[in-house]
Amino acid sequence: MFRSKEEKNPMRGKIYLTLTVFLTILLFLEIPISNATLNPISINNNRINSNRTISNNILLQVNDTLPPRPVLSVEKSINATYVQPNLDWIRVNITIKNIGNRTAYNLTVKDPSFSSWAVSILNITEQDFVQIDINATVFYFYFIQTTIEGNFTLESTEITYFNETGPEYHAKSQRFNIMSIEIINIPPIRGEFWVKILYYCLGITGGLGVIILIDYAILKQLLQRFRSGRTRPIKKAPVVQQKSKAQMKRKVQKRRK
Repeated sequence: MFRSKEEKNPMRGKIYLTLTVFLTILLFLEIPISNATLNPISINNNRINSNRTISNNILLQVNDTLPPRPVLSVEKSINATYVQPNLDWIRVNITIKNIGNRTAYNLTVKDPSFSSWAVSILNITEQDFVQIDINATVFYFYFIQTTIEGNFTLESTEITYFNETGPEYHAKSQRFNIMSIEIINIPPIRGEFWVKILYYCLGITGGLGVIILIDYAILKQLLQRFRSGRTRPIKKAPVVQQKSKAQMKRKVQKRRK
């Protein structure tokens, strides 16, 4: 019988499988990296992509199921919601896509202000775009760092844009809650604490066990008394035998004699 190469050399099949998995992981990692490199961001006077036209001629297709107007979707994401002040950086990602069937014009993108509780490398407040074509996407990101402790809200990113005929439209992203606290202010849980809890639980369990045993002994005694009371023999009165008339007559005759 003839055997395949994999049966002759089983290590070769394992090597092929490992290479396939490795190349697949690289493929998935390459997708976000390529998206980031194909969308460069230019910074000029705290404005990003100022007065820039975003188009995508390959995906320029009209969707007849939507009304004849531009529709912008705004997706915001962050990489952490629990941070330490003046230490951890939060990355904020913004993705804007025109999912409508008309080009969006004169976009104004406003990011929320967080100067009272955080700082940013880029002081992003407002950006302008000339137009975004159908199915075109704008992506940018920035970093913020909390400066004080507390619970804060990163508000929505809001966009104002226009149709080619002039009506004004609005879109906004979701918002996020961020908790900033120093690790040193979190009370540590020591080993003695857990030992005390263990002793406390054992004491409660032992006390309940003693109570159950006492109740069991009392109920057992009561049950025994009840059973012994029911099985105790009943004393009967002695039966007096009555004598017949012949016996009484003979007794009288004996007394006369």
